Amino acid sequence: MLGAAVMCAGAVTFTAGPASAAPGSMTFTVPSDTAQDFTVPAGVTSIHIEADGAQGGQNGGPGAHVTADMNVTPGQQLDIYVGGQGGSPAGGINGGGAGRTGSATSDAGGGGGASDIRPDGGAPADRLLVAAGGGGSAGSTPSRAAGGAAGANGSNGADDQPVTGGQGGRAGTAVSGGAGGAGGTGGPPGAFGTRGALAEGGNGGLLGIGGPSPTNAGGGGGGGLYGGGGGGSGNADQVDGILYVSGGGGGGGGSSLDPDSGTAPAATRTGNGQVTITWNAAYTFSGFFAPVENDSVNKANAGRTIPVKFSLNGDQGDQILAENSPSSTNVACDDEAASSPVEETAASQSGLTYNPETDTYQYNWQTQKAWTGTCRSFTLTLDDGTVHTLNFDFRR
Repeated sequence: MLGAAVMCAGAVTFTAGPASAAPGSMTFTVPSDTAQDFTVPAGVTSIHIEADGAQGGQNGGPGAHVTADMNVTPGQQLDIYVGGQGGSPAGGINGGGAGRTGSATSDAGGGGGASDIRPDGGAPADRLLVAAGGGGSAGSTPSRAAGGAAGANGSNGADDQPVTGGQGGRAGTAVSGGAGGAGGTGGPPGAFGTRGALAEGGNGGLLGIGGPSPTNAGGGGGGGLYGGGGGGSGNADQVDGILYVSGGGGGGGGSSLDPDSGTAPAATRTGNGQVTITWNAAYTFSGFFAPVENDSVNKANAGRTIPVKFSLNGDQGDQILAENSPSSTNVACDDEAASSPVEETAASQSGLTYNPETDTYQYNWQTQKAWTGTCRSFTLTLDDGTVHTLNFDFRR
């Protein structure tokens, strides 16, 4: 293999250089409900995004995991919003619906907030990517109905005949918020959850005076491109001195937005959301330098070691070569092409070194005697995906 990075006698040891154009990564977590800034680094034209929405409250539905590749321009500003896990009853940061409208004493779960990426200063309608949050689970009486995972409906509340449970909120879709779940029936009518909206989950249902207690309220809808609907409240009725109580419905999960329409988002995230951006910038390449020539066929003796020199505008470390790079292939000789002899210079064993005094990398390419009488193309592929070639004639 030609691409092994080894140190040659007298070579300068690699150090961690500025690597301004090297691959990088940033992870954003939940500090507040405000935007976090990301500036596209110099030389970067594409970023890879791994975004997770947050889980609904009271062990509610998990948030979505969205992966995408996005074209960008160097210096471009993006706003990153990260979803927070739903509380009890508060909705999570960035769009989670509340577990019960109008009561701070409910133990229903709020919807999980969405994580999204927007242009600098962009509004919810301008979002470029959205990883939806999951719906919050309903109150604990008589048992919690599960909040829906991102993209899924909430579960219905448990019945306690003659009263029925509240219905789960519907999931948000690509074009509208999910409908709120209907309230339980039997006795005074239960309260509907509210419908989700753009970027906002709906709130769980609450019946007024004479209705269910805070412990059978509906769960909040998850935030998303469009939020999930809140779950309907359960119900309560007293018949022949016996109190019957049904459960509330879980909140629906929000919908996601994948800009490159890849694999359907999986709902896997528990806890708070997160956004990770990675990039692989293009190096600033210059070369190749003497003793080889870029614009002509280089004539050399097969079997000698040829120093191939180039610059990447600074020390970018020793992991600059793509897998199996450099390489060479046999090509047809062109007797009409301009040619120049490769000056005989001393070069040690094959390998890659960097000289900070001249800001040049040098790869000592060990050719083979068996190539005598042939022509070959030498290909240097960097880990930024760029390809640089030289042509050689070994017929001298």
